[in-house]
Amino acid sequence: MPVGTPIRLVQESKDVIELNATNMVLTTSRKVGGSALPFSGSRRIGFDLNVNSAMVNIQGVIVDDQVAKGSAAASATINFGRKAGAYEKWATPANLEELFKISSPTLILKDFNNNERTISFTETGTGSGTAYSATGGAGSTPTVLINPSDATAVQVAAAVNSFINAQLSTYFSSVLVSDIDIGAGTSNADVQQNSAVRIAHVVKGAASNGSVIRFSDVTRFKVPFSSAFAGGANETKKSAGDKVQDLYGIVNNSKTQAGRTVQAGAAAALGIAGLVVAAPIVAGAGVGAAISGAATGSTAAGAFIGGAVAGGIGNAIGFNKKDYIIGLQIPFNSMLHAEDGTQYTARNFFMPTGLGFTSSEKGSAGAKAAGTEFDGDNTSRTGIQGSIQKLDINYDAGETVYNFNIIFAPIDNIL
Repeated sequence: MPVGTPIRLVQESKDVIELNATNMVLTTSRKVGGSALPFSGSRRIGFDLNVNSAMVNIQGVIVDDQVAKGSAAASATINFGRKAGAYEKWATPANLEELFKISSPTLILKDFNNNERTISFTETGTGSGTAYSATGGAGSTPTVLINPSDATAVQVAAAVNSFINAQLSTYFSSVLVSDIDIGAGTSNADVQQNSAVRIAHVVKGAASNGSVIRFSDVTRFKVPFSSAFAGGANETKKSAGDKVQDLYGIVNNSKTQAGRTVQAGAAAALGIAGLVVAAPIVAGAGVGAAISGAATGSTAAGAFIGGAVAGGIGNAIGFNKKDYIIGLQIPFNSMLHAEDGTQYTARNFFMPTGLGFTSSEKGSAGAKAAGTEFDGDNTSRTGIQGSIQKLDINYDAGETVYNFNIIFAPIDNIL
């Protein structure tokens, strides 16, 4: 491994768990074999359908922290290339015209102290460009100028990115990132380009997690796709045992996004049916009321209270549970990407599954820098998607370190 660059397990929240690895094995078994043909002198024939199984085995040690670490700033992404809640193009003349039917349209962010910070939008006429302007808003204020007739997602993203870095840099930093831009290619094909903005808090800490990006009014206008702020972490100092329990707990009980959705739906269904199976999870008063409603035969009361219970459970499931491990980042030393004067630079291994990859895209030429934020898209090449299949923890009495053995299964889509 590159010196000073740890292997990282990546959670759905984009939090990372760093591992001090001493040994790593990448295993791939192609499903190919041969069979002898009769009357041919045992001449063999076989098929290779490009199907394989893969596994990653990591061994290492878990030790006490010597200094406090782990602080991180929360970040979120907004993609102007697609609508929220639908796989549809966002930057259409019709949708942008609806935006400007809103009085004083603004994009709202909340800073670390929960104060609102806004990005204003101003309509421009035909022939005017879509861009950030330091004086183009009402009263010569900073704004994002948009021409609804021909604005593109890439233009809007660039303008928002410039606004944040020019006007809100005390609170946030932002960069353009590649994401899906629906219908922006030749013959209205979907393309990957810089249609998204990743926004990060300047102040590190967990307080900003869960904060959402929103618009001032969405009664007519369809908002672009965005994620909630996540990944913020407070600085902590943990023992080896603390770290083992954290990892052991996550592997033993964590759900994928799809799993949480299914569980929330099941809780809601139980509530509608008047069943209160999940009642013990909520406060005692709620439990008593739910049981009372069911016991007295009041189906309506049972359904109502059960629904409230289930709704509360659904909300609990929906938030602060994104600890499922979805990826793995393993660094390697690369000479190919090393800058002048250096022998190596750290890059991440990745799994080049899917159609249409060239030899260079599947090889080290396509590897991204270690430390790049993990993206759960096999075209991004930021790491290996998948999940932990097996975790072994070994401890010898009297020692201050734990030994671990992790088997990680590369999987592109986890259901």
